[in-house]
Amino acid sequence: RLDNRYFDDRLSSPLLTENHEKVMVDSINLLREHGHKAIGFMGCHFSDQRDQVYQQMMSNVPGYRDSWRLDTQQWVGIGEAMPMGDQIARGYLHENPELTAVIAYHPMEVKAIVQQAALLNRPVPQKLSVIGLRDWDELGVDMAATAWRVPIDNLADTAVDLLIHLVDNKPVARQTQIDFVLV
Repeated sequence: RLDNRYFDDRLSSPLLTENHEKVMVDSINLLREHGHKAIGFMGCHFSDQRDQVYQQMMSNVPGYRDSWRLDTQQWVGIGEAMPMGDQIARGYLHENPELTAVIAYHPMEVKAIVQQAALLNRPVPQKLSVIGLRDWDELGVDMAATAWRVPIDNLADTAVDLLIHLVDNKPVARQTQIDFVLV
């Protein structure tokens, strides 16, 4: 099974999932290496893995405000437009002028942040750095922002290896996490 979002009980099959915690740690560390301290997170879902890591890493930053975390409270498929995305991004940036970097989950959130930042005289990457936790390449969107890509080939190869081990009655890990690849 791929990820466990759709299951409430414990299944006997192994879990293959994306390494959500590591991608957030790596994103924050990458931004910190480039001198950023005021790093926002748009598109979090409160108490999810990425949000928990973000809170742990950012809560002790001087000047941190809870408004740096924005729960967009909507699920939209990766290739679909974000309802009210431009207005949400504009309000978020307007409310948090101290942010020098933003991590966003959804590709369309990244697009809205990049476009609205330019309109607010905070162009990316000159005045604002943006990292997307999902790549937008297959959507035909071109942006001056950094993205993480889920390595689909690696995911598929790992799933096949797990299946072969199960068929051959070989032991498999209860959970296998796939690391994202920086684009």
